[in-house]
Amino acid sequence: MALGLGDGQILLLENLRFEAGETVNDPELARALAELADAYVNDAFGTAYRAHASTGGVAHLLPSAAGRLMEREFDVLQALRENPVRPLVAVLGGAKVADKIGVVRHFLHSADQLLIGGAMAFPFLAAAGHDVGASRCAPEDMEVAAAELAGSPGDRLEPPRDLVVASGLSQF
Repeated sequence: MALGLGDGQILLLENLRFEAGETVNDPELARALAELADAYVNDAFGTAYRAHASTGGVAHLLPSAAGRLMEREFDVLQALRENPVRPLVAVLGGAKVADKIGVVRHFLHSADQLLIGGAMAFPFLAAAGHDVGASRCAPEDMEVAAAELAGSPGDRLEPPRDLVVASGLSQF
C-alpha cells in the first residue's frame, strides 16, 4: 500500500453508496478500493448481502473476515434459530418479499408470531384483498405473499392492522 500511512494509522473513506460503479459491483472500483488496504473486515451485518464493489467486490480481492459486531449479530441469530426464548415474535421489514422469502418461511415455522412491516407489507396486504393504492407492490412479490398467507400455520403471519395509505404527507 503506497499511501504513506504508518503502522497503526488508518484511512477512512466517505460513504461510497453513491460512487459510480458501487451498486453494480464494478470490478475496477473494487480493485481500486482493494489497493487501499491489506485486508477487508465487514462489520455491517445489515448490508453484508449486497454484491457491491465496496463489499462483495473487495471481499473477493483481499483476505476477508467478519467484524466483532457482525459476529455478535450472527451469534444472536444462531441462538434464536437453535434455541429460541418463547414467546418469539419476529418483526421483518424491507422492500421485496421475494428477496426475503427464506427468512419469512423460517420464521413462519419457528416464531410464535411474524409481524411484517415496511414496504414488504404491501404485497401481503394486497394478497389479502386490501387496496394498497400506488404503494410498492411487485406482481412477483404478491404471488409469493399470497402463497405464504395461504400456507401460513394458524395466524402467525401478521401484516399491519392500522396502516394509513395516503397520496402525500399533506393529508395529515
